[in-house]
Amino acid sequence: MLDGHILEQVSHAQYVFTIPKLLRPIFKFHRRDLGLLCKSTWQALREMFQEVASDPAALPGVVISVQSYGDRLNLHSHVHALASRGVWSSGGNFEAIPALDAPQLMLLFRHHLLKNLLACPKCGGRLRIISFFEDPEIIEKILRHLKLRDLPARPPPPRPSVTLEADPDFLAWEAAGRPFDGID
Repeated sequence: MLDGHILEQVSHAQYVFTIPKLLRPIFKFHRRDLGLLCKSTWQALREMFQEVASDPAALPGVVISVQSYGDRLNLHSHVHALASRGVWSSGGNFEAIPALDAPQLMLLFRHHLLKNLLACPKCGGRLRIISFFEDPEIIEKILRHLKLRDLPARPPPPRPSVTLEADPDFLAWEAAGRPFDGID
């Protein structure tokens, strides 16, 4: 349990961070990138808390959990974060913080997420966008080629028809007028 073992006895709030539907396939096919959701959540929460705290180096207490699917078992990568309603200074003192501006927090999360997604995994440098595609047919073709789009599932192959024939022993029992109990 988090209560009593990990969480301090201060007030906490739960935040849910969602991503645009267009970005969801990235996390379906590149599961290692789910960590970027946690990193972006932490960066957004830390930045918002430090902005209003009297000590700019103070940190909130946060527990973050990634979820890959929604309640209808649909692809829906999102993050649940349980955060203290305040920050701890470097000296260990707790400072209560008023409620965060949720729309601003979501924008900040998405900003950090896009920044993290555009970071080169090898050198950490920033990847550049060199072109935009606006034609839906071209976008769909590229996404299918990269396997970033769910392809419609094809139906299963047809089953060969099976004709059941009556067991000769059963027919003999039935002809004799005896109830068939499966025991000879």
